[in-house]
Amino acid sequence: MSVQKVMRLSQVARKLNVGRDTIVEFLAENGMETDRNPNAKITPEQYALLAKEFASSLLDKEEAESLHIGVQHREKLTLEQDEEPAEKPKTEDEEILITNLSAETIDREEEEVKEVEKKEVKEEEKATPEKEEKEKAKLKGIKVVGKIDLEGSKGKKKEEEAIEEKAEKTEKPKKEEKEEKTEKVEKAET
Repeated sequence: MSVQKVMRLSQVARKLNVGRDTIVEFLAENGMETDRNPNAKITPEQYALLAKEFASSLLDKEEAESLHIGVQHREKLTLEQDEEPAEKPKTEDEEILITNLSAETIDREEEEVKEVEKKEVKEEEKATPEKEEKEKAKLKGIKVVGKIDLEGSKGKKKEEEAIEEKAEKTEKPKKEEKEEKTEKVEKAET
């Protein structure tokens, strides 16, 4: 005696990659009544019929499971070459012949190169002052519009006293300077 395995509706739906309602409707069309309950039992005969009908969706599911999306770890293989690469035959384009070189032509070429370098340096120097002026203009800093008195009226009194003391100190030397000037003028007249 062979024991037949009974499966649940939800298991069959997962295996065949088909919805429960689709399975119930298909079985109803073929004259087999089944509940829509996910725990309803499906007989082996019903399962065989379903597997035959929905084989394509089962293949789609298996194919999708074989695909891996994302990063796959692969080993990097390098092959070592025992043979040295063969030298390419030289063509006329690759051959360079140097003939009739004298010290004078080399000196002329060096002088020309030096002149070109000097011109480039001068051009760079001319360009740098303009850049520096632009940078200085940009870096003027913060413009102070006004100050906020955090100490309130106490600070104002102290500031006024400090200003008055400074004013007195500056007035005294000014008076003395005026007196000295008048004395010098009087001496000069006599």
